[in-house]
Amino acid sequence: MKNDIEKKNKKVEKFYLLNDKIVKKIFTSDEELGKKVILRILSDILKVPVKKLDDDFEIVYPKIGLNKRNINSEADLVYKNKKAYFSIEFNYNNYPTLVNKNFSYVCLLYLKDIKNKEDYSNIKEVYSINIDGFDYYGHDEFIYESEMRERKIGIPLGIKIKYYNINLAYLKKMGYNDIIKEKNFIKRLMYMFVCNDEEFLDKLYEGDEMMNEFRKKVNDVLENIDVLMYYDRDKLLREGAYDDGKEEGIKENKIEIAKKMLEEKMDFKIISKLTGLPKEEIKDLQGGL
Repeated sequence: MKNDIEKKNKKVEKFYLLNDKIVKKIFTSDEELGKKVILRILSDILKVPVKKLDDDFEIVYPKIGLNKRNINSEADLVYKNKKAYFSIEFNYNNYPTLVNKNFSYVCLLYLKDIKNKEDYSNIKEVYSINIDGFDYYGHDEFIYESEMRERKIGIPLGIKIKYYNINLAYLKKMGYNDIIKEKNFIKRLMYMFVCNDEEFLDKLYEGDEMMNEFRKKVNDVLENIDVLMYYDRDKLLREGAYDDGKEEGIKENKIEIAKKMLEEKMDFKIISKLTGLPKEEIKDLQGGL
């Protein structure tokens, strides 16, 4: 029952949960639960016990610009403890300026606490965690780790910055039997980002209190979030979907949005909840795709 995936460098998979507004809502609407899950993710990635990370660990307001001239300086999620900052980005799409944008977040955090020359000796480490809907490096690894090194001899430069890319496209290739046997926390957690089979997820997370609590939070957010958080309303307006607000135009808009959701393999129940269209009509739409 393995999912097929095209082995193509940097192919983007359509993981609707990676929408930045959705993930912010998931992780911040219950800060304690979000913190608990993030700590487990960081613990697995950095191979550090949760207790060592949970030293004044707290969420930071994601607007990390140093002054008014900084633009696009709002990260998805930022946490810190006494020794480090953790910038967590959920990258739905791969685009040319993505790396530069995320690198700017890292640089801003690296300099965030510098107020005088003495502070340079106590700069916090910065970890950039990128959860990607695509295989950025194209080498079929689940987690990639990067840091700045001298090119020829490979010695680290000593700059306290590290990058991690989590490749969710890797999980799309894992069959149900594979993931059931998997012990890795991040793989098991992130599988709910790539799987819409609710019955299988029931089985996968059976008896796991944290996973089920987090999954419930995800489902609660999806059922209550505004449909316009998924799609560009202005674009739909430009395409005439609303037709000046007339009833038939509004219906056309809902149908177009439902089609986009179907293309992303979203559950009929969620599509119906968000668009107001009957499930039977959504099934008919699927048959026409």
